[in-house]
Amino acid sequence: ILPDAATGTILVRVTTGDSGKSMRIAARLAEAVSAADGPGGNAETDAALRKTYDEAKAELAAFTAKSGEGNVKVAIDLRRQIDQLDADLKAADQNILAAKAQTDRLKAAKLAEVLDGSLPSDMLSPALQDWRDKYAVARTALAQLSAELGPRHPRLLQQQAETDGLKENMGKELTRLAQTANVAAKAAVDARKGLNDRRNTLIAQSRDTGVDLSR
Repeated sequence: ILPDAATGTILVRVTTGDSGKSMRIAARLAEAVSAADGPGGNAETDAALRKTYDEAKAELAAFTAKSGEGNVKVAIDLRRQIDQLDADLKAADQNILAAKAQTDRLKAAKLAEVLDGSLPSDMLSPALQDWRDKYAVARTALAQLSAELGPRHPRLLQQQAETDGLKENMGKELTRLAQTANVAAKAAVDARKGLNDRRNTLIAQSRDTGVDLSR
């Protein structure tokens, strides 16, 4: 609430984690302002609002006294932490879906897709990209030597070994990437479980305060 003494107005800004709730609050405020602006409505509206405010304030004071001010503060803090964990859990669910999708893509990936360049770039590690580039050069050199030299020529055999080695490295790297993605997916699941366990602990602690937060 930001009062402006110069103009005699009050700016009310409300932020919640629920867009629907924010819209309902805005609508109620708009109704209150509209009623207050009506002919002869200011005094009646002010009196009604003051009465409602006093009743709510008295009820809150009684509730706080009965529940214990310390307990109320603890319960409110716990609720804020639980709400944050709810948001964290939603993000964790998205992380799990993304990690599992990446794992499935890498498990299904074939070395031939790396060699012909059809594997999406976001699935290539820097090492895999480097070996693929080197493999393309080595394969071209092998084709040239094959046309110039005999099948048992040392230079040709050396070039063949280099080309095969690069191909083998790419196969191993593709397997490693799939394994790493699988580990990341499991870690995402474990992380969500940790968040959920923490949430359940906070809920239990909130109940122990004996404070009816909805009230």
